[in-house]
Amino acid sequence: MKKTLSRAAVILFWLIVWQVIAVRVDNRILLAGPLNVCARIGKELGQTAFYASVAGSLMRIMAGFLLGMIMGAAIGACAFFCRALERLIEPVILAMKSIPVAAFVILVLIWSGSKNLAIPISFLVVFPYFYIHMLTGLAKTDEGQLAFARVCGMRRMNRLLYVYRPALAPYMLSAARVTIGMSFKSGIAAEVIGIPEFAIGTRLYMSKVYLDTAGVFAWTVVVVLLSFLCEKIMLFLLRTLLTMHIRPVSGRGKSSLRANAVRDAQGVRIPAMRKTYQGKTVVDLTEMRMENGARIALVGSSGSGKTTWLRLLMGLVMPDAPDAEEKRKRDDSGIPRISPAFQEDCLFLTETAESNVRMVSDEKETGRIRECLDSLLPAGAADQTAAELSGGMMRRTAVARAVLAGGDLLLLDEPFRGLDAENKKKLATFILKNQAGRILIMTAHDESEAALLNPEKIIRLPDLTL
Repeated sequence: MKKTLSRAAVILFWLIVWQVIAVRVDNRILLAGPLNVCARIGKELGQTAFYASVAGSLMRIMAGFLLGMIMGAAIGACAFFCRALERLIEPVILAMKSIPVAAFVILVLIWSGSKNLAIPISFLVVFPYFYIHMLTGLAKTDEGQLAFARVCGMRRMNRLLYVYRPALAPYMLSAARVTIGMSFKSGIAAEVIGIPEFAIGTRLYMSKVYLDTAGVFAWTVVVVLLSFLCEKIMLFLLRTLLTMHIRPVSGRGKSSLRANAVRDAQGVRIPAMRKTYQGKTVVDLTEMRMENGARIALVGSSGSGKTTWLRLLMGLVMPDAPDAEEKRKRDDSGIPRISPAFQEDCLFLTETAESNVRMVSDEKETGRIRECLDSLLPAGAADQTAAELSGGMMRRTAVARAVLAGGDLLLLDEPFRGLDAENKKKLATFILKNQAGRILIMTAHDESEAALLNPEKIIRLPDLTL
């Protein structure tokens, strides 16, 4: 309230200054005061032509804005996923940003006439902003959440709503906030040049012809008010669309990644994998064969390659010089389905703990999600959004999500990170109870944590980066 009053006081101060200067000049052709402008607006409000002009300009400018917003966002999304298209469009976007609006107005006026000139001009101003903001927003998508979605095979609708939408929201709102005012300024300028019927720009031009300074100011005020109202309405609608809750689709689809492993009736074979970064070896493991129901623990200090090995297995990272024969075997054999819990929890912060688990859970597990979460979390925590959970509760939710997601391989990267002794034991009991014959691979810094899951084999990783 205090801020609003302060802003109103500033506006009132400048209106008084404007009126004083107008009185001192005492020439309405040179400068009309705010009182004269208000009187002129009142007179215009009583005429049918006023509303026809406002409606005509508003429809044309907003049509150009909406067209530019939709096409800019759509083509920006396509360009992000197709780099060849991005390179192809880049010169066009540069030209649209660099060429003066007046040049576009003249060209469009020659090509299509003046009737709807404001539509293409507003479009040309808006399109590059939404295109660029869409590319930027998609590039800022949370990498952990996106990796989890790819490995788990999250359904496309869930991926769109809970991975991409939160990343895009601030960029789309920013683009709208900037371009609505620009579309009005450029659209009205186009109308002043084209002089179409029923347009604010035409009324401004006629006021200039008849040296009607009060009319010029009056129509300028109308444009500012329309721009302000459209901005508020459009931002409200966009914010609602980008933040409204939509119930997630349950279950998971097919993973978009091919795991570096081969599945058969007895279990899974993981080939020998080696990975180097900048000349340093971070993973160098021999081939492993694991039977269904096996539990394996990778133990090592930070930098020993535990997480990199898991990412290699999931297909998020490719090993050095993959063997051609091995790739052929993977193509000809079954690829195991993986359920991961990364070091980062990668929860979707706007969704409840239960929804986070439900959106990737195995169909046969959906009926017991609440029961499982209630056994791991405090009372009522399953109904809280992930953003409201403590670090330990987020960790337990992330592990529960992996356990209840089904699949052939259960990969838990430091599942007990950040938990106290009591909750470690509780989570370990839950994991063992729900392993359900799957192969379980976990990582830990020390054997005491690995022992909580009673592994059949412990692989100690040396720190190869030293």
